[in-house]
Amino acid sequence: PAALDAGRYTRFEAFLAEGGVTPGGLAVEALALDVTAR
Repeated sequence: PAALDAGRYTRFEAFLAEGGVTPGGLAVEALALDVTAR
């Protein structure tokens, strides 16, 4: 993708937390790396 979709990662983190994979409440920056950022 050309840009990081923060909302998508927030929803994905909620899904992971619901399944017990993460503790929940993780910031987008903890889950994704924006390769287009400078």
